[in-house]
Amino acid sequence: MKNLIIAMLKFVFRKSCASIEKSAYNIGYRKAKQDSIDEHEKFKNVVFEVNHPIGEFIIAVPNEHQDIIIGQIVAHDTIGKSNSPVAWVRDYVRGEDVMLWQKAYPYNESLAEVVSDLHPFNRHVLFYGTEKKFATVDENTIIGWGEMKDRLAHNGFFKAYEESKEAIED
Repeated sequence: MKNLIIAMLKFVFRKSCASIEKSAYNIGYRKAKQDSIDEHEKFKNVVFEVNHPIGEFIIAVPNEHQDIIIGQIVAHDTIGKSNSPVAWVRDYVRGEDVMLWQKAYPYNESLAEVVSDLHPFNRHVLFYGTEKKFATVDENTIIGWGEMKDRLAHNGFFKAYEESKEAIED
């Protein structure tokens, strides 16, 4: 009897039932889609944080005629409508915090020495794979490990790097 009543009500209100079912489907679809987008964003941020851990010392090569970045990741942030993750780096070459746009490599002195000795044009070819006519040229770009090492020492890089290594060992 109960099934008969339900069947009659469905027949009488078939358009309403179809509309409700369609609305429920659309609501469920939108929720599932938003959940998927949210999960993707969380995953993207976790991957970024694993690849750019706070406290890590890095080397990054700009795609312009500028000094390389040698520093320590100090914070994470998001920018733009897409909330793209970025890292803030304490750049010991410039003596200021900069937003990291370039691909970062873990710091080691051998890489720092080799990259420092390259002209910005050669750095660009090596790291970006193309020749480039620079939009601007920074005449004060440091070329050479000796001068780079002096700048890093003056800005406290080696002290911070050693303290970081000691903290990890403890």
